[in-house]
Amino acid sequence: MYKKNLVSGILLQLWKILYKFVFSVLVARAVGNVTYGQITYFFLVFNLLGSYGHLGIINGISYFAKTDKCDLNTQINANITYLAMNSLFIGIILCSPPIKGLVLPEVPQPYMIGGLCFMMVTYLYAALEAYFVSQEKIFKSNGSMAVGMLAAMAGMLVCLALGKINLATYLIFQIIELLVAVLFMCRSFSCSYRPQINIAFLIREFKYGHLVFWASLFGYLNYRIDQFMIQRQLGDGMLGIYSVAVTIAELVLLVPNSITAAITGKLLNSSGREDQKRVLCITIKGCVWVCLLLVVMGIVLAPIIQIVYGAEYYPSIQSFRFLLLGICGAAVGKVVYPFYLANGRAKVHMLVAAFVMLVNIGLNMWLIPDCGINGAAFASTCSYLVYGGVYIGLLVKKEGIKLTSMFLFSREEMAMIKRSVFS
Repeated sequence: MYKKNLVSGILLQLWKILYKFVFSVLVARAVGNVTYGQITYFFLVFNLLGSYGHLGIINGISYFAKTDKCDLNTQINANITYLAMNSLFIGIILCSPPIKGLVLPEVPQPYMIGGLCFMMVTYLYAALEAYFVSQEKIFKSNGSMAVGMLAAMAGMLVCLALGKINLATYLIFQIIELLVAVLFMCRSFSCSYRPQINIAFLIREFKYGHLVFWASLFGYLNYRIDQFMIQRQLGDGMLGIYSVAVTIAELVLLVPNSITAAITGKLLNSSGREDQKRVLCITIKGCVWVCLLLVVMGIVLAPIIQIVYGAEYYPSIQSFRFLLLGICGAAVGKVVYPFYLANGRAKVHMLVAAFVMLVNIGLNMWLIPDCGINGAAFASTCSYLVYGGVYIGLLVKKEGIKLTSMFLFSREEMAMIKRSVFS
């Protein structure tokens, strides 16, 4: 099952690389760097809400689906009911004049409603995916997302032909992507939903999930805080240019992202700590070497950015190269943190993520005023290297894992890889 989940994850991420790249090129060329910066900021806000507005419930789903005494149907009913109530509460607060004026002052109310719809389907997708992870059926959620992305891509190509690419169409197809994925996931899900409030269960989830939540939030801000700071200090135009560099550089992170769900399910269902370490080590080394190859290719091919995106995005080339230098460190962190979550040690991940975020914020405050977007890129790459370095140090010092076993393949592992590839 692990191999099936891993292969499906890799195939999905390959499709996601093409999908995200094409999406970013179409939108960036169609609207220009200033409007692209405005679109980027809009989705920074609603991605933040969609990923973390639930306050930790979704972060505990996979763990409790395997360990809690409540049956799965009761868990689903309680979680979806909570998420619906949470969405309504956030919508009321965000659309109130004081908050809207502070966060998104120039965004019309219909777009705010669309953003909240995007947030809600993000909730549903993340919750359902967490249940599939707990059952080691990630290949089903991956297939559903692939269909959703295909539907959104088809719609965007039609809009391109009609000359109708803007924030409205982009938002609509982002919602369609997730909604189609959710509908297909529901078809593969055996449980039915009815509204139910289970306070005792939600409290247990919060107690575990809040640690994972804060860790995940700190990690997200580590990847996105530079864009918020650029928008405030340098404006939408520079944010649009910088976001192109970030979008392309983070395509490399789709490699560890394709592994995270599969390795989480595998670790949750492993027979013991030594088995977990074995799985973790071979996953780290495979991920790092693939990412390193992609980084070298990206540095060499960076000048293509101005040809594909247009001359106005030329300044993003240097930022892109800076970001690539630290991307392998970020990849290590993304692969390692599920090891601590699977063992109920979410606090470790939270503390590491908080420390790395503070490093990133400090460097950005120092470098952005003097060095602009290149300073932001350098700050991010330093934080990526710190992120991976801290986890490597913990595995060596606290878990007794040899450094070489995380980065060098043994003969037995090479033989196993050959059998897997050519059998």
